[in-house]
Amino acid sequence: MGIDRTKMYDVVIAGAGLAGLTAALHLRKQGWEVLCVERDALPRHKVCGEYVSNEIREYLYFLGFNPKKYGCVEVEQFRMYGQSGKSLSHNLKMGGFGLSRYTMDQALFEIALDAGVDFIRDEVTAVTTTDQSVIQTLSGVTVSCKLFISAAGKRSKIDKALSREFMQNRTHWMGVKAHYTGQWNPKEVALYQFDGGYCGISNVEDDRVNVCYLVRTDEFKKYGDFDEFENKVICANPAFNMAIDQLERVMERKVISQIYFGKKEKGSQQASYLGDAAGMIYPLAGNGMAMAIHSSKLFCHFADEFLRGEKTRMEMNASYAKKWDMVFQARITRSRLIQSLMSQKVLSKLAMNTLPYFPWILSRIIEGTHGDTVRLENEKATYEKTT
Repeated sequence: MGIDRTKMYDVVIAGAGLAGLTAALHLRKQGWEVLCVERDALPRHKVCGEYVSNEIREYLYFLGFNPKKYGCVEVEQFRMYGQSGKSLSHNLKMGGFGLSRYTMDQALFEIALDAGVDFIRDEVTAVTTTDQSVIQTLSGVTVSCKLFISAAGKRSKIDKALSREFMQNRTHWMGVKAHYTGQWNPKEVALYQFDGGYCGISNVEDDRVNVCYLVRTDEFKKYGDFDEFENKVICANPAFNMAIDQLERVMERKVISQIYFGKKEKGSQQASYLGDAAGMIYPLAGNGMAMAIHSSKLFCHFADEFLRGEKTRMEMNASYAKKWDMVFQARITRSRLIQSLMSQKVLSKLAMNTLPYFPWILSRIIEGTHGDTVRLENEKATYEKTT
């Protein structure tokens, strides 16, 4: 990894997660010079459900990434367990695949390197923008570019430096993830309710099972120890207790706190935001990875117009924000309603007892957190013109 300090980059991207890497690849395919600044060494494990909706599969093919090449697991069914252990199931109309962030990020990174994207291991700490942007990093590197994009995740130093409004809000959620080995139905992603949160289980590559849960921080602090919390709280769900009893943890738990699900701006004079930096969906159906990737696809169309001089920076961000809301906002609103329902014991129990008699309602709920297949007509035309 390296950087040409004499180069005026077209685009600098903070963050080499799913949104940052896919945006870097897409913009490079459009012919732009791209630098990606990533704080952590790649690959690395991240707290994530690691189920990806097939809505973005065709887009991944366009970027040169085929999940099957890396041993992804095809997922066809969603099952939800109430706190009593009673379950509801739903065949996923579109389906999806399970693949770890460790494998997926590394593969996209290597594809981006081959495509000519420059990388530097560092962290963006400041950006000033007039006609162009000047980026400063933690190690003292200064880089100029026409467009700066932040895909640095849920919370970052650049969010604080740019005084983003959401940074002033308190958050109540933390996430925990680990990989296991053992018996699990590879075609199923399951969600287990417990006091203060819920836990998802699904397969990834190499016969590994991803167990990832979201919990209110105040509920976890009552215990303070992962083993005690999991044994006394999550395992109080008899279905989860039965499932986890057949699994053995094979990696240290990964933890993330300060998870914010509220509204975030999509762009400013200094930066445009992708992935979790733009907004997050409650991980009820494991669709956050697809949304992060899709946000890059939406933005790159408008970024290309800006870089060609066809849109101003303000027009680019306004068009992106409008499109982002059109594609994602209804899904986020639905997920918030489901989240509220699941967090209330009485309503949750009522739903688990009632929904089996109205399967079409469950179908509408689950499909409502997914999107339509991402189409690529414009991207294919652009790619043919620039290669």
